[in-house]
Amino acid sequence: SAHYFDDCFRVSLNKLDCLLDKNGNQLISFKYSFIHLLIEGIRKVGLNSKYGFIDDKYQETIPITYDDAHTFNDGLCGVKLEDKWGYINKGNEIVIPCIYDYAGDFYCGHAKIEINNKSAFINNFCLVLIGLTSRPLKSKSSLIIWITPPGEITPYALLPSSHTNSYE
Repeated sequence: SAHYFDDCFRVSLNKLDCLLDKNGNQLISFKYSFIHLLIEGIRKVGLNSKYGFIDDKYQETIPITYDDAHTFNDGLCGVKLEDKWGYINKGNEIVIPCIYDYAGDFYCGHAKIEINNKSAFINNFCLVLIGLTSRPLKSKSSLIIWITPPGEITPYALLPSSHTNSYE
């Protein structure tokens, strides 16, 4: 089958994809089991249930090592390693640790995360801005609360439970 996007055709054959330009010239050989749209100058690729990224010149810029990955938005991408999600930048640096049960796409500087059956929205500094209805001071939660001046949103930081003490 073939699909046209980003001024090229994605062609699938024997469970592998390649990219062809409008004239039929091969841009990427039948190397990947998955090739995504070009977003923020980089596209997600997959092989053997692992994911990485190639740039707009079809060079692998982030190795195919992640168990799952979203696409880049706001310069960050949610990636899954060993059943936990975090975020990388385009230099493949983990900028928000892989500690979450789920990590959604960033949009306008915010992304939805889930940890310990609680949902929240974080910014790119890993501060929780909205959500978390737990009782962090009465449970063995992994939440730290910062006090802010009245009238401001109180941010929270989420850390792995191994980095926190009981608040009981």
